[in-house]
Amino acid sequence: MWDEDPDQVHRSLRVAIAEHPLSGSLLDVLADLICYAERVANPTSENPHAVYTLEDAEKLYKQAFALEPTNPAPCESLGYFYNVYRGDYASAETYFRKAILLGGGIDCYTGLARTLAEAGRKQEGLALLDSSDCSLVNETQCRALRDEIAEGRWDPN
Repeated sequence: MWDEDPDQVHRSLRVAIAEHPLSGSLLDVLADLICYAERVANPTSENPHAVYTLEDAEKLYKQAFALEPTNPAPCESLGYFYNVYRGDYASAETYFRKAILLGGGIDCYTGLARTLAEAGRKQEGLALLDSSDCSLVNETQCRALRDEIAEGRWDPN
């Protein structure tokens, strides 16, 4: 989906949300689009995404979680949001842990491990990726992140 024109994706999402206003999953995707557009483009008045802010994305993620409190996706998204866009590692950790408790997958574990490493808790991040709780420990993505953390690539600046 992210290879498509963001404006077209936005229009399609707005139609879908109008038809399904209680879909937290759709709100989660819209918030992802807002973050994606912020990262890819430097919004200007000519860019229709300029009307959205990261604060809008944060609100949408929280609405998505309120609408679907057993869906791990909005918690995972909030974890990445607080890590990447806010540098708020405590909030990121909270949301990644919630997502894991709700049954979230590999991205929740790797997001949490990365967050712990960036927060100066490298050994906790490594332990998480090595733990029996992380059933995905042998996945390539987990092994690659483990190596990056061990090498210090996610150490605090």
